[in-house]
Formats: sequence, structure tokens, C-alpha cells
Amino acid sequence: MKKKLLVYSAFTLLLLNSAQIIFAQLPEIKCIGIGKDPNQQCVSTQIEFNQLFYFELSELNAAYDKPENIILYLNDIPLPYYTCSEINKEKKRIYFKLGLKGNDPNNTQKNIVDLIRKDFQNYKNNIPLRFGLGNRDGSNAITKYPAVNFVFFNAIYAIIISFVAAVLFIVIFYFLIKKGALNDDKMKTLSLRKFQLALWSFLIILCYFSLWLIFKEAPVLPASVLGLLSISVGIAIISSFIPENKTSNKSTGLKGLLVDNNDEITITRIQYVVFTLLFAMVFLYTAFLELRIYDFSTQQLILMGISGGGYLGLKTYYALK
Repeated sequence: MKKKLLVYSAFTLLLLNSAQIIFAQLPEIKCIGIGKDPNQQCVSTQIEFNQLFYFELSELNAAYDKPENIILYLNDIPLPYYTCSEINKEKKRIYFKLGLKGNDPNNTQKNIVDLIRKDFQNYKNNIPLRFGLGNRDGSNAITKYPAVNFVFFNAIYAIIISFVAAVLFIVIFYFLIKKGALNDDKMKTLSLRKFQLALWSFLIILCYFSLWLIFKEAPVLPASVLGLLSISVGIAIISSFIPENKTSNKSTGLKGLLVDNNDEITITRIQYVVFTLLFAMVFLYTAFLELRIYDFSTQQLILMGISGGGYLGLKTYYALK
């Protein structure tokens, strides 16, 4: 009986050791390729943004037979929101597409641009990155492969789009001001409520579609941008219901944004204009130099709300005076 028990124990240990050896021997990444053509040569030293690419492995074991369980690794960092899009078992190829938001519908992570900018301070258009793959639970990670040059976007194309967007923004505002579309309903001066609403509306639209053209994919639109636009629309609507006590104004041009019903420059208007222009410049800088939509903090939204509330409060005071 003891001999049988010893034999069974030895056999069990042998099986366990064999299993450890088998599972410890992960396949290797033979090469990284571009495209879906199975006959295409698997040699690539560059991956472009939003481009389909694949890992060709030395073998495919049970750990890599379900696409939903295979995720992308970037410099040893797992990216659970970038899952495998397809597996070619014959060619032993595992496909991924490196877009802005990944292909996981439950993605709550930052996009790839934010991740790389945060982790690599020497951010450039072309940057060497080490790509790998593994399971969603963090096991069976294969990350030992030479760095591949990652291209975010076509730099010349991005510069042209940014320039066209800037010119278009200036032309639109010049046309609106020239035609009096931003003037007060009763007076010939610029209306602050119309000016700030037009500014944020066209800024958000132009920046959003410019980044869409640059990356060839819709960018991530933070909820805070919708919150800011809601504040801007709300202030414009409420302000339109506050009557004006005068029918003429001596102030012209941009100065009309700063004067109240008594032709006097008020601190509440100055504050609202300054904060609006300041955040607009930050929004523009982030969109065209960091290539992302700026995510306003809760404190910044509260600041804009308080500033707009001060403008509405003083306007109401003069209307009732």
C-alpha cells in the first residue's frame, strides 16, 4: 500500500513538473507586421497610428486561442482596452489595431496618446516603443521584442490641418462681427453673451473635427467639455431674458464686451472675458500642440460658472435699477 502511494505521489509530482515546464515555455514573437495579407512578409520597424498590425508567434498555445482574452502591452504596461481583433492560426498571427480609444466597449481608461505622453516625457511624433501581448489577467505576457518606431500622425498633414482650422476660425469670427451677428439686439456693440457662446461653439467644433482628420478617428470628447458648453448656453439664454435699459452705446469694438448698461467698464465683465479667453487659449494649445481635447477640471467649471453668474447678477441689478 505504501509503495503504491509512493508511486502515485511520484507520478503526480512528475506531471506537475511537466506542466510547469510546458506552461513556462511561452512562445516568442518572431516579428511584427503590417496589414492583413497572409502572404505579406512579416518585417516592420514602424507602426502608424490607427493601423492594423500583427504579432507573428513561434507557436500558438491554449493561452492565445481566444481574441477577447488577449491584450496589448506597451513597454511592459498592459493595455486592457486594446484587445485582439483577430487570430490567424495558420500563420500564427495575432492582430491588433492601435486607435485612439481601443476596441473594448467598456473602456474607461485614458486613450493611448495620454498614456504615452504621461509615461514618456520626451514626447515626439516618432518614438520607439516596445510592443508585446499577453492575457487579460496579466499572465502569459510576451514583451521581449525590440522597440518599434511608433508614428502618431503625419506631421505635415497635421500642420496643414491646424493652419486651415486657425484661418477658418478667424474668417468665421470676422464674418460674424462684420455682419453684426454678435451685436446686441438693441445696440450696435458686441454682445458678451453672443460672443462667448460663439467662441466656445466654434472652438469645440473646429478642434474636434481637426483632430478627427489628423488621427482619422473621432477623438475622445471629455464630459467636462459638454459641461462647459452647457454653462455657456445657459448664460446666453438667461442673459437674453434680462432687459437692457438703454438704446445707445458710445463704446465700440471689443470694448463693448466690457461695458455695462451705464457705459462703464465693470469688474464682473472683465473677469468673465478674461477667464473665457484664458481657458480658450488653453483649449487651443491642448488641441493643436498636444493633439487632444482638453479635459476641464471640476474647479475650472465652477470658476466659469461663478464668473458667469457674477456677470448675470450685475446685469440683472442694472436692469431692475
